[in-house]
Amino acid sequence: MHRQQGIEADVEKKHTTELENQMTKCAQAMYSERAGETEEQVLERAMRDPEVANIMSDPIMQQVRLWRLPSRKRGLHFTFSCF
Repeated sequence: MHRQQGIEADVEKKHTTELENQMTKCAQAMYSERAGETEEQVLERAMRDPEVANIMSDPIMQQVRLWRLPSRKRGLHFTFSCF
């Protein structure tokens, strides 16, 4: 959002390169910080976002997540969810 505001404020296009360079730096810093994350860490971080948590708690999404599990894990999930 801030990127768009910066681009809109730069009506004469004098700072476009600087804006793009700063956005690139920010993205690189963010991705390098998360480079070593496991799938569990990614899921944990995502679930801290209330909007993501709400979507993931939807019953349809639960079925999609179950469907995407390998068949071996699917059986385990079913077994444990029955208790």
